[in-house]
Amino acid sequence: MGAIVGTMVSQEIVKEVPDEQMFRVSTLLDAIEYVESKGDVNAIGDKGQAVGCMQIHPIMVKDVNRILRRTEYTLNDRYDREKSHQMCTTYLNHYCKNMKPEDAAACWVAGPDGYLQKDNPIVKKYIEKIKSYLDNLQ
Repeated sequence: MGAIVGTMVSQEIVKEVPDEQMFRVSTLLDAIEYVESKGDVNAIGDKGQAVGCMQIHPIMVKDVNRILRRTEYTLNDRYDREKSHQMCTTYLNHYCKNMKPEDAAACWVAGPDGYLQKDNPIVKKYIEKIKSYLDNLQ
């Protein structure tokens, strides 16, 4: 599986690379959404802190707004599938360029250095779920 490369524009990858290395960010977003909530925009987890289809915590909204250098998203936007995907795309674009999809997923679940925590049982299980989802697409 190829790396997440280039600049993300509308959840697409833009860069001259061989097709077999191209990885659509939207596919990773779908995998994350499925693993996090099975697509339930009203899902609530982590003792009420993580909500929406992507299970976004308040600190993630704050970090994405910091990355954008403006207040683009509110806590309520976590319940909106499109806005949740936009937040995830911004986050992955900022922290996970040129990473394998499983490394980017590790960053989503465990923070910007999540790819360094692959031995953590929670991260390891999450990566396995992401890989399983992606493998089933092929």
